[in-house]
Amino acid sequence: MATFIDFETTSECDIKKAGADKYARHPSTDIICMSYSIDGGPVQTWRPGDVLPRVNDPMIAHNAAFDSAIWEHVMRPKYGAGVFNEWQCTSSLAAFYGLPRSLQRALEALGVEGKDLEGSRVMLKYAKDPSLTIPDEDLATIVQ
Repeated sequence: MATFIDFETTSECDIKKAGADKYARHPSTDIICMSYSIDGGPVQTWRPGDVLPRVNDPMIAHNAAFDSAIWEHVMRPKYGAGVFNEWQCTSSLAAFYGLPRSLQRALEALGVEGKDLEGSRVMLKYAKDPSLTIPDEDLATIVQ
């Protein structure tokens, strides 16, 4: 029993300069969407304004330090999400097994279909400017 989770966020803060925790605490940081899979079920997408899903421990994410910081400093105070005590990091697990820590590169090394690069490109357009409204067609590309 576990929940796999991945946030797409927006902020005026530069995560590369600030780090995950300061980025998550920045007042402009917000969530574009959260993709999740509960107990190996289908991947679903939550967006601000939707009913919060009932997720469970452990929470598993690639670079869990980022996702847990967003959960703690954005999901809980802004959207009323619950507390989760157990986080597992697939990036750390990849490094343990000698794979690249980058999700895209680890997937390539395993011969698995990689991330949707078009969705990543579109998401980056909105990631640094929280004032932008994301059109439905761009949001659909981001969450594919």
